[in-house]
Amino acid sequence: GGQNLRPQKQPQPELSPGLSLHFKSLLYELLYLCVLRYQLPEADRGGRFSDTERARLIAVTDYINAHYTEPVTLQEAAAVVALNPEYFCRFFKQQMGINFTRHVNQVRLSHIHHELIATEDPIMEIVDRNGFTNYKLFHKLFREIYGCTPREARQEAKENQEKSSHIKQILP
Repeated sequence: GGQNLRPQKQPQPELSPGLSLHFKSLLYELLYLCVLRYQLPEADRGGRFSDTERARLIAVTDYINAHYTEPVTLQEAAAVVALNPEYFCRFFKQQMGINFTRHVNQVRLSHIHHELIATEDPIMEIVDRNGFTNYKLFHKLFREIYGCTPREARQEAKENQEKSSHIKQILP
């Protein structure tokens, strides 16, 4: 009797840390997306935003989220909030803590990461579909943000999913 229970419980400690890590990574990605979309960094003048500034940031982030699959230019984003491009560039960096192009690329990367894990579509197709035109830049930024290549991220997610389904099979 005891020997039957032991093999069933042995995989649990081996698999649980990996699944726990995968789950935490998904939670962190969700948190990152929430912070990216809703938290506004403190401005140099004490963190107070005027209603106009807040409205501009919301309008720009909404525009980026709606158009990230297309080329999104600084000029277009500036026009959305009726600012000249030079001022908009400084405004965005000051308010968001990163420059406009970096923000657009981070939005694209988060969508690409999700699709890599959720689909079997070819990586280049996913990259193209999500608005990246420079594959070298995509690869560099992906590695910088996720600490691995897109292929490695997909493989790790697949392995974690297989481990998860294995646990479901052995648990009552």
